Amino acid sequence: MASSRDALGGAGSGEFDATYGHNLINPRKQYKFEGDISSKLIIGERRAPVYIRLGVLESDEHIIQTVAHEISEIEEARYAMKVLTSGRTLLDKTLPNIKGNWHYDAVTAGDQAVNAFRTTIKLRILTMSTEHEKIIADRVKMWNEGSVHFASDVAYPAIRAISESGKGDLFHLLPLPIQTEVRELVAQFVADGVMEVGVKGGMTEANIS
Repeated sequence: MASSRDALGGAGSGEFDATYGHNLINPRKQYKFEGDISSKLIIGERRAPVYIRLGVLESDEHIIQTVAHEISEIEEARYAMKVLTSGRTLLDKTLPNIKGNWHYDAVTAGDQAVNAFRTTIKLRILTMSTEHEKIIADRVKMWNEGSVHFASDVAYPAIRAISESGKGDLFHLLPLPIQTEVRELVAQFVADGVMEVGVKGGMTEANIS
């Protein structure tokens, strides 16, 4: 089964963002959650693998929307497919634009997750108090208001603030175009030998010389 890009976190290209279970459903066949969507590992746990298109990973919002969408559909399937279920029923439940089916409800779940994420980010920005957090907040505000026109004008001070503060999570407060610019600049800094990037305590750590 698959979900298409038709929600807040996606761009609507017609490509599937993620798939789980069988990609091709035969209306005449019978399916069951255990075996067709989930499988049992050697250690005894059951897993329901989800395969995500790499392009989704370029946006925090897109990741959140896609994962929430797939979890919603899989949860529906887990309860409904305890018994054999026809392929025709599965198609009806997962095809887009059918109000009230699993896919329709999953789009709503994805949108709600993205909205919750946006609210959290807004609240975080409003409650920033440290010097480095204020630098990030001020630059993001300038970008949103259009008073700065180049992503690098926000990215450079953001890299410095994140590096000096040691708070890698500040990166996720930056708008997507700024995140992209930061990644490119950091890659260049590392290549030029003026920045070192490592991992400490599970967090990315950057030092600028």
